[in-house]
Amino acid sequence: MGGVLMTVCMPIRVFQIAQVNVGQGIVPHDRIEFFKSWSVDMLRNLTIKQRLIMRQSIIAILLLVVGIAGIVGMRNINARLEAMYDHDTVPTAQIAQIDRLLLHNRLAIANAMANPTAAEIQKNTAEIEANLAEIDKTWGEYMAGPMDVDRKMLVEEFAEYRKRLVQEGLRPAIELLRAGKIDAARKHDLDVIRSAFLPARESIEALMKFQIDAAKKRGADAAYEAALMRNIVIAMILFALTFAVVMAMRLIKAITGPLNHAVTVANRIANGELGNDIEVKSHDEIGKLLGALRIMNEKLVKIAMDVRTNSDSVGSAAKQIAGGNADLSQRTQEQASALEQTASSMEEMTSTVKQNADNARQANQLAASAREQAEKGGTVVSRAVSAMSEISDSSKKIADIIGVINEIAFQTNLL
Repeated sequence: MGGVLMTVCMPIRVFQIAQVNVGQGIVPHDRIEFFKSWSVDMLRNLTIKQRLIMRQSIIAILLLVVGIAGIVGMRNINARLEAMYDHDTVPTAQIAQIDRLLLHNRLAIANAMANPTAAEIQKNTAEIEANLAEIDKTWGEYMAGPMDVDRKMLVEEFAEYRKRLVQEGLRPAIELLRAGKIDAARKHDLDVIRSAFLPARESIEALMKFQIDAAKKRGADAAYEAALMRNIVIAMILFALTFAVVMAMRLIKAITGPLNHAVTVANRIANGELGNDIEVKSHDEIGKLLGALRIMNEKLVKIAMDVRTNSDSVGSAAKQIAGGNADLSQRTQEQASALEQTASSMEEMTSTVKQNADNARQANQLAASAREQAEKGGTVVSRAVSAMSEISDSSKKIADIIGVINEIAFQTNLL
């Protein structure tokens, strides 16, 4: 029991000593602040999983300590109750039995002298001897029990008085009664038995009072220990509940605070606000999430800057392309004007070619006439044939020129 109480009360005692030392200036405040900051940093370095495991482990340990304290307390109370029964209740009953038998012996002596018939004397003396045997047996059982110094003194005193009462008082009285010496028995009762019985009765009553007082003390000790154990268990239960509530609140705050901050940062990033100062204060899962959001925010800022730079480059290139397009448009207009002039020239050439074609047809007609006339004269015919050959060659050339002109005119119309 003492070990359990030391285990239970040690943290409270250490805390009280720490408070006293702080109040007296023995422990510097900077060490306490260092311990607080160290504990906070240690908790920040733990993951949420580790915090939950630590919280549940501490609560389980507290429950285990409460259970062990309760079991040990019940065992000790049961041991005290057993000791009370063995050391107090049974011995008290034995002393009460001896006291009752002594009274019965005193009454049996009185009954035998009051009604001194042979039957009554035999009956009462037999009862006295049976009571004496029962007293010896009960006294032997009582003497086999535990003995302390005070009880031993009372026991020795009663044993001396009982021995005198039995050997000097009751045994001679039985012999006198059985011998029919009633007057001598009465005188023996007045002179010896009464003077021996009163000290023996007072001694047995003192021993009875000692047993009752010992039982009361043992019962009071058991009640005190039960109350102490009850208060310790209640205090430990309250401490465990308080610890569980405080740890739950701190855990909720440690989770919801950074998580709300992470949600706020994510919403800002989603709305296009990239100038976020994301501070990571822990190394748990939420701290890793905030770290990832910070890296994402930095990369998005870099991407936005790259996009702005590329946009400027694209704008400059677009301006250059616009200038080139304007120059190309101007050149296209100039080429269109030149093509119009070419088309006009082509139309004039087409008219000229048509006139040449008409002239060629007329030449053909003239050649036909000349052929007819050539038949009339060899010389004239030869010249006419030669002229016709030349005219035919000229006609082919003219036809080629007309084809070229038609193609040019077709392409011009397409433009």
